Amino acid sequence: MTSETNDILRVVDLTVAGFLDSATGRASRRDKGDYAAIVTCGLDRAGHLYVLDVWLKRASPTRQIAAMFDLHEKWNYALFGLETNCFQQLLLLPIEEERERRKKANRPWQLAIREVHHSQNKEMRIATLEPLVANGWLRFAHDLPEPFWAQMQSFPNADHDDALDALEGAASLLRSMQMETRGGKRRGSVRKLAAF
Repeated sequence: MTSETNDILRVVDLTVAGFLDSATGRASRRDKGDYAAIVTCGLDRAGHLYVLDVWLKRASPTRQIAAMFDLHEKWNYALFGLETNCFQQLLLLPIEEERERRKKANRPWQLAIREVHHSQNKEMRIATLEPLVANGWLRFAHDLPEPFWAQMQSFPNADHDDALDALEGAASLLRSMQMETRGGKRRGSVRKLAAF
């Protein structure tokens, strides 16, 4: 991935965040139901956003939580967002249990999580990405999975928009972090870690 100046984009120069759009996993063994999506984005000093990774699977909540921590091990998230509007809040206890397992196994476990409560319509939130893409402020890795591109091309008429919902969440998380460092208002709260 390169920037417009053809410089090599170095992940170490980015602030990296992830976001989980979770799914119940009830239809994970059949090819039905929503996907769980974890999108990893980076933010550079100029304010450009980069979609670095998309994990998109029909998976159980346990597998989604394991994927969060596996991806944290790969990307070293500065912050991870999790929607807590409905059943997603039930994931908080299993996340703490996975954190403890990883700590005991001497694996990365210190993942700062921000609980996000959405009040705006999902389609409206996703639509806010379009000007970022059109103006070159949101850029994409070339090796993202095909179902992600299919959701991008078919929005708002696609059967699924889970990856786009997670992308909007990750982008908003990074933009709110950017505002916080500039003295702006904080959205959501960072979940306190049980043991630091």
